[in-house]
Amino acid sequence: MYEFAAKHPEVLRHVPCYCGCERIGHGGNHDCFVKSRSSSGQVTEWDSHGIGCTICLDVARDAMTLFGGGASVSAIRTAIDAKYASHYP
Repeated sequence: MYEFAAKHPEVLRHVPCYCGCERIGHGGNHDCFVKSRSSSGQVTEWDSHGIGCTICLDVARDAMTLFGGGASVSAIRTAIDAKYASHYP
């Protein structure tokens, strides 16, 4: 999931996490794995939150699977919302 977040911020930045981590400043599932990037886009610091959170990992895994199957970012967001929104904050 960390590798996918590093390589595809254009996907996970638009996908909410649903674990409640927005309370610690996360804007999307991407932030559960990547804490900062350089101006060129290279990861400069990882976020440890994602490694210990099942919801973060599940959301990222689902997004990665959908992306690998050719789904658009919009379709990925819709699918993630449909699966997780009614079960988590």
